[in-house]
Amino acid sequence: MKQTGQKHSIEIRVGIIVGILLILYIGISLFFINHYYFGTTLNGMNYGGKSLKQVRKSIVSEMEHYELTLVGRDQGSDVIAGSAIGLEYGFDNTLEQLLQSQKEFSWPIAIWKDHDYELPQMIAYQQQALEEQMQRLSFFDREEPAQDASILPYSAKTGTYELKKEKQGTTLDKEKTLIAIEEAIHSLDETLDLDKENCYVQPKILAADPSFLKIKDTLNQYVSSVIQYDFLQEEKAIHGEQISQWITYDAESVTIDDAKVREYVDAFASQYDTYGRNKLFTTQDGRELKLPSAYGWRLDRVAETRQLMADIQAGKSLIREPIYLYRGYARDAEGGDIGQNYVEIDLSAQHLYVHQAGQVTEESDFVSGNLAKGHATPAGIYGLTYKERDATLRGETYESHVDYWMPFNGNIGMHDAGWRKEFGGDIYLTKGSHGCVNLPTKKAERIYELVEKGMPVICYY
Repeated sequence: MKQTGQKHSIEIRVGIIVGILLILYIGISLFFINHYYFGTTLNGMNYGGKSLKQVRKSIVSEMEHYELTLVGRDQGSDVIAGSAIGLEYGFDNTLEQLLQSQKEFSWPIAIWKDHDYELPQMIAYQQQALEEQMQRLSFFDREEPAQDASILPYSAKTGTYELKKEKQGTTLDKEKTLIAIEEAIHSLDETLDLDKENCYVQPKILAADPSFLKIKDTLNQYVSSVIQYDFLQEEKAIHGEQISQWITYDAESVTIDDAKVREYVDAFASQYDTYGRNKLFTTQDGRELKLPSAYGWRLDRVAETRQLMADIQAGKSLIREPIYLYRGYARDAEGGDIGQNYVEIDLSAQHLYVHQAGQVTEESDFVSGNLAKGHATPAGIYGLTYKERDATLRGETYESHVDYWMPFNGNIGMHDAGWRKEFGGDIYLTKGSHGCVNLPTKKAERIYELVEKGMPVICYY
């Protein structure tokens, strides 16, 4: 009897426990009819065990206390409060559907699982109020404009162009800023980093931009050029500082101003050109004469401008002669171009001298142009055009063969005149040539051996 009583007592206890558990199970099940499962998160917030009303109230409270903190590039910050823009959450039936989807009697299984949900972002606010709040942000009170990267002016000290890096500045792009704020509010973000969201006005030209670096490299290539002109007795050099004055550039291209280069070429051509200028000449008998000149040095200004620009663009360093339109035979430090090797033709004395290294190495009488018939040999300084053996001279009324032909002024030149028996004196006054300088054959042969193309020929009376 005692054992039977103990067994019955145990059964009663078990029954009580089962009953309690059953009541607890049913009670909790009934609880989850109106409350969300433990572990339920809505938009990342834990609402487990809360009722629909409590969740709604919590969300409304969150809207009322919502603040968006804006962080600026200058480490400043500002806040837009939800209450200032009439922030509201527009509820739909999502919360009800989630609650209804719960199987309340399955809660023993559900409590071991996570229940994460994203509610539709039913955010509403007053657009005008938001824009007004944005306009009041402190960031707009301390704006500094962004600065593009730039190329500093040419430095004579370093001989180069250097870059100045861009400056980011603190000026906000209002359109981008408004869009970023709106997106943050719709996501109910608590912080918005304006720099990370690319809300600032950016420099348009960056120092690291390959095309911009190429501009700098091109500039430095140009000013690295050293062009030295060899004027025989003198050198004139063009360096980076001079070249920099001819260069214009922007963020897209480098240009050499051909007008400025031409102006420079014109200037040194005016300084060094001697062709066409009257020249002082001291005669064999000691007279100093000023004679017209169709002889000397003259730059080809167009060709030289073009070549100089090409040399600079290629970054060349070289020594070269300028490009000449006419070349003299000599050049001295005083700017003269006759030198010590020349032919002196005294038309009054009808006598010729060949000078070499400052010494007379040959001389001869001659017969020049007939004054009576208007064929006078023109006075002036010329350069020997060329020399030729066995030439035929032709005019309107004559044709003559000569063994030694040395022209210096168009069709006027020195040559042998084997048909003449006398030279010098006053023969030229009435029985002279058509303008040429007639020489004895032996003298013409000797002079032909001594003269060269380009050698000055000075004629005077």
